[in-house]
Order: sequence, then structure tokens, then C-alpha cells
Amino acid sequence: MSKGQVILTLFFTIFLCAFKAQAFEVGFCDRMFIAYQKVAPEHNGLTCKKRFVKSAKTGRLKEQAELNRYPDPQFNILVLSPKWSTAYDISTAEIARDFRNSGIKTNFTLFNYEGNEIEAEAMITWAQLKQFDLIFSMGSKATDFVSRNYKHGTIPVVSACSKDPIAMGYVDPLLMKSQTNIAYTSLNINVDTQLAYIKSKFLSDLTDLAIIYDTNNTSSVVTQVRPFLSLQEAYKVKVSEIGVDLKDPNHNLERKMQEFVELDKSNQAKAFLVTGSSELYENVDLINAYAQNVPVLSVTPSHVEGGERSVFMAIGVSFESNARLAANYAKRILMHKGKPGELPVGLVKAPDIAINLMRKPDEITSLPINFLEDALHIFNSQGEPMKVGGLIMSSTQL
Repeated sequence: MSKGQVILTLFFTIFLCAFKAQAFEVGFCDRMFIAYQKVAPEHNGLTCKKRFVKSAKTGRLKEQAELNRYPDPQFNILVLSPKWSTAYDISTAEIARDFRNSGIKTNFTLFNYEGNEIEAEAMITWAQLKQFDLIFSMGSKATDFVSRNYKHGTIPVVSACSKDPIAMGYVDPLLMKSQTNIAYTSLNINVDTQLAYIKSKFLSDLTDLAIIYDTNNTSSVVTQVRPFLSLQEAYKVKVSEIGVDLKDPNHNLERKMQEFVELDKSNQAKAFLVTGSSELYENVDLINAYAQNVPVLSVTPSHVEGGERSVFMAIGVSFESNARLAANYAKRILMHKGKPGELPVGLVKAPDIAINLMRKPDEITSLPINFLEDALHIFNSQGEPMKVGGLIMSSTQL
């Protein structure tokens, strides 16, 4: 392709993105609308409208979402995401609720660039032309994109639902701040803290831990798998890796998990640990089936849900907690109470705990009382909610 053709293609893409966003005041969205339609009536009246527009890539009609549309908003914010994910739905909804509950009239433009970075670049260019006030990079891939392509840009950026920026190399660990237009938050807590909770406060006799991760999810490998491997000597826990590509029909997850289950059957002090990945979350039924009676834990509380489709326990940072932190950073920037480059990496200090007793292996006869007291979510042995968001939902006894 000649230089002239490249310029023409980029111009056309910018025009197309600008036309779509201007006409509908949203970007490419489909599942987002469904998620907000569900939460709107029960979460302070989040307003959302349904639109249809043809996708630039597929030509298919796609549902569009509008959030908190005000005729004269205080701020206009772009939420940039690389794909559809339940995690991004939850995070974006929580951010929008936080702004609404704060009484800040904000219009959110949701744009899924579907992995096409030319479209992402064009959308940011359009947002600059429209003088948007802030951008949320939603997800690790979107945060990686802005870190590579929009560092020192004119619009401030706050990362959300993204892995540790220090481990990813975006932030100097000594400075703990970006010194750019990007303010980072982290979906990770200190791995040392997670392993301490598991080994010191829960499975005190744990000797073997198998970490299940998606080989396509680079951020999980860098921020979760490698740090756990580095701590195995300190905690006297042997860490095994189970890397799988679940898009490959020959991923051999069953065989790999079976080998760990069969490992020294006399030793019950072992567990599986699922890393933060949409692909793994969508296959939690398979993971539970292959785990047999070995407990399945996760680093993200959002992997714990009611019913059978859930891991047993999670110790980490929930999407909601991270989203509230990202919203706080965004409001501080918009209200001129902090500059993005001077805000320290946003970390959730104490881990969120979530438990589904329906997924508890028979070998585990008790749980630490402080886990039950501190848990964000608890589901009983029938998978029914007992505690949601830290609030008691039922008088059912454990």
C-alpha cells in the first residue's frame, strides 16, 4: 500500500468514526446495552437508550448504548475498550453510577475498537476534535494501546480494569507515578498478600499450587503467573503452570489438570488458582469438572457467582472496587485536584474476598471466621446469595 493510500485510509476511518459517534454519541457497542438495561432500574436510574447502526467491520446491525445523556453535561468522557467483556460491562457501569451518585453530569461515549488499533487511534483523534475531557482505557489491551500511542496526549487518561502497570513496564517502580497524561490504577494486589492469605490464613498446609492461565493473555503471565513463581520458595509452596489456549480445540486442559489431581494422591494440600481472564471465566464449568475434589481458587472475586458456575473462593480485587478507584482518580483530575502524571498508581490495599460454599470441596471442613466476616460476597451451599457487596442478604445460617 502506498503512502497516499495509507493516508486516505486513515482519513476515511477518522471520518467514519466521527460520523458514527456524532450521529449516535456512542461508539461500537452491543452487549453493553444489555448490561446497562439490567442494572438501570435498580441502580439509581442509570439512563440508557437503544440505537442501531451498521458495524464498519461486519456490516451487521449492532445495538448501541447511551449512558447518562445530559443536554448540557459538565464533562464528556470516552470509554475505550478493545473487545466485549463482562468485566468491562461491570466496570463501566460502576464508573457511570459513581459519577451519577456524585451529582456530576457526565456523558459517556462507549467505543469498542474490536482489536483494530487504527479505529482506536481515529476515535481518540475525534475525541480531541470534540474536546473531550477524559478517556478511560478499559482493559489491559486498551491501556497498553494508550501507553504506546497516546503517552503525553492532550486528553487525560485513567486506566480501568487493567493489570499492574508497574509489572507491565508503564511506570517506574521507584516513582510510582507516570509523569505523563495517564493515571494508572491496578486490578492486581500484591501477589505476596494473596499468597499470604491463602497459605497463612486459609490452607496452612498447602504444598502444591497449580496456576491456570490463558497463554494469549500476556498481562496475566507478567503480573500474576511470574510473581507467584518467584514466591514459591518463601512460602514453601511448589507452583506449577497450566497454560492453555482455550480457543484451540486441542488445548489439553483436562489432561493437564488431571496430572495435577493425580499428583501424590495422599497429599490433599493442593489447589488450583485461576488467573484473571475472560476466557477462563467463560470456561469455569470445565475447570470445576476437571478439578474433581481439589479446591479451585481465583485471583479475581468476579469469578465467584451464585449457583454452580463459580470458583470456590477468590482473593483479589473486584472489578467494582477497581472501577470506584478509577472513578475517584477521574473526578480528581476533572475537578483539578490532581494531575494524571502526579497521581500514584492506584492500588486497592486490602483484598476483596468472595466465597461460594456450593463449590467447597468436601475435604475443607471449615473456613476462617475473618474470611466470612470480611467477604464481599458469600453464596451458601445451595449457591444462593447470603452476602452481596458486603451486605447481608439472607438470615440463612452457614
